Amino acid sequence: MPAPPPHKAETPLVAMMQRLVMLCGLSLSFFLAWHTGYRQILMEDHPGAPKIWYCEFDVELPDGSESQFTLEVHPEWAPLAAERFSKLIAMQHYDETRFHYVSDKAVQLGISPISDVALTWRDHRHIMDEPVRRTNAKHTVSLAPWGANERPNPVEKNMRSTMLSINKKHNKKFDHYKYTPFAKVIRGWEVIYQVYDGYGEEVLPSNMVLKGEEMLDSEFPLLSRVVSARRVDKPPPEAEL
Repeated sequence: MPAPPPHKAETPLVAMMQRLVMLCGLSLSFFLAWHTGYRQILMEDHPGAPKIWYCEFDVELPDGSESQFTLEVHPEWAPLAAERFSKLIAMQHYDETRFHYVSDKAVQLGISPISDVALTWRDHRHIMDEPVRRTNAKHTVSLAPWGANERPNPVEKNMRSTMLSINKKHNKKFDHYKYTPFAKVIRGWEVIYQVYDGYGEEVLPSNMVLKGEEMLDSEFPLLSRVVSARRVDKPPPEAEL
């Protein structure tokens, strides 16, 4: 019987490459396991988390009629955003604000029509960015950072204040632009599709802050507006999940 061929010793370079491949594989496995577990923890609604609460908006539509939509607020998704929103509702901040941005992706509202008030919120009262615990799925609601939708201005860090962004479809890209959902529309979602959309993206937040209600009434008189927004104690009946 012929003798087996002699074993060729591995060169140091080959051995090092094999170890490197194994190390990369182990590192990737650990990362995927950690990431999956971390995301699962973030996505869970823990028993000790703040309670869900509800908010109802009355909206004036283009035909002059009024309709309502209801938000379900989840403080555990974005505690800072939910806390800021709660304070703004208590202050009646959203009353008379316009739906200034309307596209096929989302609608935005929440800039005070009083110039001095809007300027104060824009320049001095921001909250820190938060991790995205819920993706920007259809009908979720986020606080939009100042600078959003004003190209070529970049979206800077820690610039969320009063503007709400309501997703009309799943906007995965928003997850990377500091839009952190804290609520979702659970009733009256059709109202979001009925607000006036004739101006598209023409109404710039920076102009609204500087010129206020006089500009809105003279240049953009058809914008749909919030008549009132208030906290409600009990879940609305027949909620649309």
